[in-house]
Amino acid sequence: MSVSEAKASEAAAVLSLRRRLLGIAAPLGMSIVALAALLGTSTHYGMVWDEGYTIRRERLLDEWFPRAIAPVRPGEWRLAFEKPDLDRYWRFSREEPNGHPPFYALLGLAGWRLSQRWLPALEAYRFGPMLLAATTVGVIYHHLARRRGPLAGALAAVFLMAMPRTFAHAHYAHYDMPMTCLWLLAQVAFVASLESRTWAVALGVALGLGAGTKLTGLFAVLPAIAWVTGFELLPGLFPGGTVRSATTRPPRPGLRTLAIAVPLAALTLYAIQPPWWIEPLSGPIRFLASNLSRAKTQPLPTLYLGTIYEFALPWHNTIVLTGVTTPVVVLLLELIGIVGCLAHRREEPWLMIWPLSWATLMVIRALPNAPGHDGIRLFLPSVASLAVLAGLGTSWLADRLGTGWRLIISLVAVGECLVGIAQTYPYTDSYFNVAIGGLKGAQRAGFELTYYWETAGPEFLDWAGTEASKKPVTLSFPMDATNHALIREWGGIPPGVRIIDLNAHPTGKPVEPDYYVQQRRRGLWYPDDRWLDRFGHPVFVIRRQGVDLLRVYTHQESLEAARRTQDEPVPRSLHRP
Repeated sequence: MSVSEAKASEAAAVLSLRRRLLGIAAPLGMSIVALAALLGTSTHYGMVWDEGYTIRRERLLDEWFPRAIAPVRPGEWRLAFEKPDLDRYWRFSREEPNGHPPFYALLGLAGWRLSQRWLPALEAYRFGPMLLAATTVGVIYHHLARRRGPLAGALAAVFLMAMPRTFAHAHYAHYDMPMTCLWLLAQVAFVASLESRTWAVALGVALGLGAGTKLTGLFAVLPAIAWVTGFELLPGLFPGGTVRSATTRPPRPGLRTLAIAVPLAALTLYAIQPPWWIEPLSGPIRFLASNLSRAKTQPLPTLYLGTIYEFALPWHNTIVLTGVTTPVVVLLLELIGIVGCLAHRREEPWLMIWPLSWATLMVIRALPNAPGHDGIRLFLPSVASLAVLAGLGTSWLADRLGTGWRLIISLVAVGECLVGIAQTYPYTDSYFNVAIGGLKGAQRAGFELTYYWETAGPEFLDWAGTEASKKPVTLSFPMDATNHALIREWGGIPPGVRIIDLNAHPTGKPVEPDYYVQQRRRGLWYPDDRWLDRFGHPVFVIRRQGVDLLRVYTHQESLEAARRTQDEPVPRSLHRP
């Protein structure tokens, strides 16, 4: 080998090493930045409705594991796996309100164990889900950067965190964002499995853990099934989309992947649920029966386009809600991404997994028997898939318009997301885009403005503390006090503040409060709430973009509202104990 050849070989080796290091450093850096952003803002995000229940379930698991792994007396571990202990400590996959499977709680408990010494209590319980979200950001970057370039990967990762509503959900100690992350990771693993069957194992685990987090996770396999059907079994479904034999070894890699992953997913789902070990048939049946009968057991009325629906929303709800809660530029880039995936489906068939991922829950949530409450929360994987499609769309648009446009497009798209966060912070789950006119336009159009009680967080508690510094105050909430009990335990309720709920009469007599706290979730209002909204004079409000998300009224005014509306009918789906 000549000297020049040796130098060229050495240079090539150095360049290859740099690329490998960059391939590791870039996604790792994206994940670190995402985790830092979540940790840095988590204390500002109030505790949402489901977090109190989640944390109490995690505490029960924390009591169970020592009994199962390190029992005090020999042989006592067997009791941990018998029905009485499993019924007591594993409150999952059964009748509401314990209908969800346990992986989200296992994840949260693991995060709490890791971080309890250096994070505040609520943030420690949130650490596991936040870490999974941050990890997913890095994986999405690597997935797209390797196949479509750094721009597509970087913007998809940024959109996943920077869209205001996904940013909100990435903070919480509950199930929706963990299930969404596992959904995205499953799609990434499926694409990777087309090149190496080893990834079929990762796909199976992701599918099992996703289904083990929430019923919706069972549908995470549908994009892969649709892809296999359209490209391998019935290629005519995707015209011009037959997988080329030159890149297909074996001939049906997707089908091979599913043959490995689906049984493994079922095993994973059972493995994380000890109660199913002793009830392998009745356990899953009870889980499905509970989750598929919520229209009868736990209907939640929702205001949608000015009409209150008791359970399901009209078929167009997923399209409409996505259209008004996603930043406009991201929506435009997503449409370009879908068109690009369709246009490139022949030479890059893997791309079609992302339109299919987006479409799956858009269709399922539009069915007439699907629950319609809580905005985009119940089809969050579809919204998160938008981030990937928007990253792809940006890359294709930049290729057509030239290099100079890359920075402009990126800044405009990310800027709109960040402005949306700033305008609604820290209530970013109440974000509505400029197309609808922000929160004011959403209020006029008849959408739910808020639903998760995050408004009863630091800003509200600061006001309550100021009032209590003058004299002790008692606050009445139309909700369960589980969250408030935990916040008080952690020292978050100011001295002199007492909080009661509809079920709290500790002395055996009704407690007369000083103030009534009203969340402006109009679909769940009683007649007296509507009277207060029209004629009341709140003493405190939480307001963003000129719209009230939470109001506090005096007890005297709430009594007047009750008196004025005592003859008005209460919606049949609402009841008070």
